[in-house]
Amino acid sequence: MSRKKGIPGLSFSWKRATGVTKAKRRFAKATGIPTSRSGRQRKIGKTMGCCLLPIIMIILLIFLTAFVATAKATPTKIIPSATSTPKIYSTETINSQGTVVVQCLIKGNISSKKEKIYHLPGQQYYEKTIIDESKGERWFCTEEEAIEAGWRKSLR
Repeated sequence: MSRKKGIPGLSFSWKRATGVTKAKRRFAKATGIPTSRSGRQRKIGKTMGCCLLPIIMIILLIFLTAFVATAKATPTKIIPSATSTPKIYSTETINSQGTVVVQCLIKGNISSKKEKIYHLPGQQYYEKTIIDESKGERWFCTEEEAIEAGWRKSLR
């Protein structure tokens, strides 16, 4: 084993001699950022240790809020109550004899799959739908009337 040459107890460093070490020390003291790699890693580890739990809690809160919002947004079947005022889709005309004729405008159609579907004026297939009363199709004046008869609203 070889021994270092030089005077025992005396060491020399170019960084210390040129003032680099002193400048690094002042910088670290002023900013609080360590200049050595191990010092920076220790500081990051301490910071992550104290901040990790709040960060995890915030992420969990965001996910739970999103889950609750989607759970509330799931569509449910709305059945109008008897106390609500139903919107009436009908027209009244007076015929040649002078009597009032009420014509309901909601079309109750039976699909090829035997589904009972009602169409409101203004919906996509309202104009194309033709009612054939011999097949069991019919007219409704209110949505409530159609729902009570077992028909569902058209999706479009």
